[in-house]
Amino acid sequence: MNPGSNYKSLIIVFFTMLASAIGVAQKKVGPVSQSAISGMRLPGGSKQDSRFLSEIAAKTLFELETKKAGTTVSKVEVLLLPAESGFSSDSLVNHLSNLGYTIQPLETDNKYAWLQKENRFLILYFEKKKTEIDVYFGELDAAPAAFAQTIPQQQQQTTTVQQQTTTQQQTTT
Repeated sequence: MNPGSNYKSLIIVFFTMLASAIGVAQKKVGPVSQSAISGMRLPGGSKQDSRFLSEIAAKTLFELETKKAGTTVSKVEVLLLPAESGFSSDSLVNHLSNLGYTIQPLETDNKYAWLQKENRFLILYFEKKKTEIDVYFGELDAAPAAFAQTIPQQQQQTTTVQQQTTTQQQTTT
């Protein structure tokens, strides 16, 4: 048996498996009208990329920032918006604000922002390219350090408002 034929067989098997994986992976890019993580409606022609490598790349990208903030990403969403949609960072901020999110851009890189809605925390990545607009959302396991100081204040304000309401109800009865 020729030792070179084993290598040729392995190479053929490898490329066959690679071609099959690429074919299957391409089917994991499909149309989407709303972000599953943020709830934000998306412009027509938007796509979700749920290929394994795309999601791992997004999670790795997020972990560069979340590690510094003392938290981790549990779930990611990779969205590809059409460049001709006119979607901008300003319209993104407006949409998310209208959904009730508090938005805090990262001081070190304006492509990233921390999002908070109630006790839920997300990280956002936004990059406008010539052919598409990349919008990635990552759901966080815990509050990033950027929001750690605001949580006790919000809870204290909520408690104070609840106490005032209870006191008012007691004085009216």
